[in-house]
Amino acid sequence: MSWKQTPKKVEWFPISTNAAAIEDVVVKQEGPKTAISFKTTVFKADQIPDNQLGGVLVYEDAQGQRHGVSVPARVLKGK
Repeated sequence: MSWKQTPKKVEWFPISTNAAAIEDVVVKQEGPKTAISFKTTVFKADQIPDNQLGGVLVYEDAQGQRHGVSVPARVLKGK
């Protein structure tokens, strides 16, 4: 993810489902770029529409205000 203004803090919270588990979330911030990596275990591939699971990205702006936006995670079914 690339930002117009570099945030102070970025966190990503996956939304739990019975279809898959997301573990080992790592958020790396380097200047205006954020990379998020994670491990996915798929239990019910047919219950993951469009190969996406929900998540909420939370960040702190330059003024110290926290914001949250919905940012889904693309997963490979069967992985």
